[in-house]
Amino acid sequence: MNTSPKDAEIEAISKNFLRKKLFVMIRHPFKTDLAKEYFADHLKWMVALEERGILFGSGPFVASKSSEGKPGSPAGGMTILRAQSIEEAKSIVQSDPYVMHEVVTFEMKEWLLMEGGFNLRVSFSQGTYTIE
Repeated sequence: MNTSPKDAEIEAISKNFLRKKLFVMIRHPFKTDLAKEYFADHLKWMVALEERGILFGSGPFVASKSSEGKPGSPAGGMTILRAQSIEEAKSIVQSDPYVMHEVVTFEMKEWLLMEGGFNLRVSFSQGTYTIE
């Protein structure tokens, strides 16, 4: 098979990319009047996923400074999960109290994490850390 110079260049640039399959749940507000009632349960569910190693990251989209971090963000939110398949990821989110009580609807997408990174600074003497 012939490989073009552009194909070879792309292959060379991307040969070390991570290629980690993850699943992205995009939450859309639905019954936001119920958000506060189920917010603590939703947070406990998230923490449990994190403890089990399923949760890669999660949080609300920011509609405005006044709604930032509050239950029922009018902008919705996003949760990134580690799972074996999109069916497994969908099954996992069915137990989210926000999904169970229709506070949100969601769409699930497969996502291939290719490039990126983070910085970690640990200060031993101060007992602090910073993640960027």
